This record gives sequence, structure tokens and C-alpha cells, in this order.
Amino acid sequence: MFYIISFLAFAAGAFILLDINPASLFNVSKKLLQKFRNGRNATLKQQIKNLHKKEPRGIVKIIRESRSVLELTHRSEKLPAYTLSSIILFIFGCIVSIALQNYFLLPVLSVGCALIPWFVVLATATKFKRRLNDELETSLSMITTSYLRSDNIIAAIRENVGEMHYPVKEVFEKFLVQSSLISSNISALLEDMKQSVGNDTFKDWVDQLILCQSNRTLKSTLQPIVARFSEVREVSGELDSMLYEPLKEFISMATLTILNYPLFKAISPDLYRALMYTTAGQIIMAVTFVTLFISFAAAIRNTRPVEFRR
Repeated sequence: MFYIISFLAFAAGAFILLDINPASLFNVSKKLLQKFRNGRNATLKQQIKNLHKKEPRGIVKIIRESRSVLELTHRSEKLPAYTLSSIILFIFGCIVSIALQNYFLLPVLSVGCALIPWFVVLATATKFKRRLNDELETSLSMITTSYLRSDNIIAAIRENVGEMHYPVKEVFEKFLVQSSLISSNISALLEDMKQSVGNDTFKDWVDQLILCQSNRTLKSTLQPIVARFSEVREVSGELDSMLYEPLKEFISMATLTILNYPLFKAISPDLYRALMYTTAGQIIMAVTFVTLFISFAAAIRNTRPVEFRR
């Protein structure tokens, strides 16, 4: 612990003395690494890999999903705070592992603790997505009704934008500004608006709306798409208790698992020493915490709200 604190103090002092911003240093290093990679002649195998990029998995996927949630909920300014808390928890995990003299636990606890802020972001995204679905259902229903009557999507949106709420209101206000000041190509503006909301039903509605600009007889297909929100809400209401069951089970089992260690110390000191100070016991502890963090990620993924998929 003394060496870690000394190193961190030394590093912080060096940054302050040289007037270096850690974020700027990281960005410059990233750019230099990219230039170095781009400067190298890529082999045919690497070129094929670049054409077929795999979707991120594991830790990278969790962090990317968390960042997209922060952007979607207009909380991008909180990203540095979450990053800082992740770094602090990473150091905390390292210190706890070293204090326990369990070096098998060091990578597990440090990485697991560092992911906790991002897990919290994903967990809070559930509430936002439900509110977004409710607001989309109301807003799209109003716009669709007005559009069927007026046959003018800009007039339909302008008529109802005052009744909308965050975050849907901002999306349609942006569309109105672009249509009046930037471009008169409604189809292109709708295509751009489609990427503003991460909801499959909304994207289907916009796609159908784009087709309606060239074929007015397709307007009748908009109302059934909006009706999907009602179906999802009904299913979600029926499955609410089932959705949160995995998270409840995980919290109870994780609490019992962690409380076993002080319980062993009180009931069986020999077993406690075997778990804490022998190599086999330390490996078992590391595997236990790996299982806990993986289960936590799976529980959060399973408690996401019901959504319509194409």
C-alpha cells in the first residue's frame, strides 16, 4: 500500500509540475499509436479482418454500452466523473487485494471494482428506457393522427411538439429547425432523425414515414407500428416481477457468499486460514469473485425492459 500511494503521489506531482493534463496526454498517445498503426503496411490478413470487424465483447462492450447510454440520456458531461470513480475503485480493489496478500485476487477485484460505475449506468438506463417508450408512444400517436388528417409531416410535428416532453421533444424540435433553416429534403432529414433515438419501433415508424413521402397510400401503416408500444407496455407489466427476479436472487446470493468469510472466521478459524492464506484458498476466492462479477453483469442484462425487436 505504501509503494502504491508513493507512486501515485509521485505521478500526480510530476503532472502538476510539468502542467500536463492526463486526458490530453492520453489523447496524444492514442493519436500517435493510431498514426504508427496506419503507417505500417497492413498484410492481406489484417485488411480482411478490418473489413469484417467483430462486435465488441466483455469489458469493452460494457463500457461502450455505458457511454452510449450516457449520450442517449444527455449525461455525457458526467462521463469524466464516472471515469474518475472507475479509476478510484480500480485502485481500491488493488489495495484491498494487496492488504489481503492475495495476488490471484488482484486482477479480479481491481477490474471488477472498476466496472461497478458502468454497471450502475446500465442499471439506471432501465428507468430511462421505460420513460422513453412511454413518451414515444404518446408523441408518435399524436403526430400520426395529425399527419393522417393534414398529409403534411412538418405541420403535424409543429402542431404537437408543444405537448411533447424530454427527450423526444428535443429530437422533433431539431427536425423542425433543420427543415426550416438547413434543408427542404424531408426524406434526408427523417433519415438523420432516425439515428437520434435508439428504439427499433421508432426507426420502423420513421422508415415508413420516409416511404409515405413518395407514396401517400402507405399512411395507414403508421398506426399499427405505433400500436407496438402498447403491446410492449402490456407485456412489460406482466413480466415486471419476473424481470427483476434474477437481480434479487443475485443480491441475496452475493451477500451470503461474502458474509461466509467472516462467518468462517468465527465458526472455524482453521478453514478461514486455509481460505485466506493458502494458495488453493486464494485461488478459490479469486474464482468466487470472478463468478460474482460475471453474474452481476448477467443479472443487469436480464433486467432490461422488454423491447420490440425486428
